Amino acid sequence: MRDVQVVEEELAEIAGIQDDLTKFERIVAWSAVHPDEVVFAIRFLGGRSRGLERWIEQHTPPETT
Repeated sequence: MRDVQVVEEELAEIAGIQDDLTKFERIVAWSAVHPDEVVFAIRFLGGRSRGLERWIEQHTPPETT
């Protein structure tokens, strides 16, 4: 998963769109480009941020050194 702050900024920008059709189209396009982050987006946009940090930890591949 990409940097959480970047993902949140993108989703906040989409959430701020007033026109529902445009917002829907942006969500679909964003989801197609970032399919591994869709669950995160659903929780974020649905206002259910509780447990997101745990989900991120579970779905982030370990760093290799």
